[in-house]
Amino acid sequence: IALNDSVFMGVGKRLGNNSEVFSLLMFYDKDGNELGYNQINNEQISPDNKRNHIRDIARINDTLFMAAVYFGPENSGNPIGEFVIDTAGNIYNMESRPNAFSSPKILKTSDSNYVIVSGVKESNPAKTDIYVYKIDENLNDVPFDPTPHNYDTLCPGGIQSGTIDLTDCFVWTYIHDSPTPEEYYASLKKIPVKAYPNPVSGNKITFEYENTEYHQNIELRCFNIYGEEIHKEKIYRYHGKSVVNVSDWQKGMYFAVVYSAGKAVGKCKFVVW
Repeated sequence: IALNDSVFMGVGKRLGNNSEVFSLLMFYDKDGNELGYNQINNEQISPDNKRNHIRDIARINDTLFMAAVYFGPENSGNPIGEFVIDTAGNIYNMESRPNAFSSPKILKTSDSNYVIVSGVKESNPAKTDIYVYKIDENLNDVPFDPTPHNYDTLCPGGIQSGTIDLTDCFVWTYIHDSPTPEEYYASLKKIPVKAYPNPVSGNKITFEYENTEYHQNIELRCFNIYGEEIHKEKIYRYHGKSVVNVSDWQKGMYFAVVYSAGKAVGKCKFVVW
C-alpha cells in the first residue's frame, strides 16, 4: 500500500522463538530499499496467543487499515479474523471468525465496507467451502445488497446495438487455439497498434494500443514514406488510445511506430487522404 509518494507498506510474518509467529508491517521506498518495520506482538492480542499473521490488508482512511489475519493460541490451524491497525502496529479493534480458515482476501467496496473471502470447513475435514462475508470498519456484519439492479443502466448512453467489426481480431473458436504460456508472455512484449479511420476521412486519426500497462517510457512516432518523423508524443502506462490532428499533413501513406524504452514494439500503416 502506498502511504505517500515515496513510502510503501507491505505485510507479512516473522518467526520467533517457541514456534511463535508475529505479523510484520514493512516499509520501503519507491526503489525497494527497506526503511524499517513494525511488529505486532502476540501479547497485544491476548496472553495465550501464539501466532498472528496478516495475509491481506486494505485502507480504511489516512491512518487506519483493515487487516485479514490468522491468529490464535495454537501452533497451527488457527482461524482467521480482522484487525483494525495503524502503521505503528497498534490494534484498535479485532474480531475472530471461528469457522473461517484458508488464505483470506479482503476488498474495500464502493460503499466503504469490506468483503472478505476465505474458506469454511465442512464436517468432512477433507472438504472446504468458499466463505464470503461483509463487514464495516467497526467489524460489524453488513448484509449484502438484496436490491435488484438493472445493470444495463450502467452503460454510458444506454445499450448499443449493431454489428461488431472483428477484422484483425484474435478470435478463439477451439480450446487448442489458446496460446501456450510462452506465446502469451511473448505477446505482452508487443504493443499492438490500430489506426482508424483508415484512410483518414477527416482531420483526425485515432490510434488504439494494447499492453501498455506492461511497458515503460512509451512513445508514438509517425513517419512519412521518406522516413521523416512527422509526429511524436508520449504514451503513458494503461493508455488505450491517442487522437492526432492530421489536417496539415500532406496526402499519402504514413507509418505509426510505438516504442518502449527505445525499442520498436508495434507498428501500423495508414493513409491521409
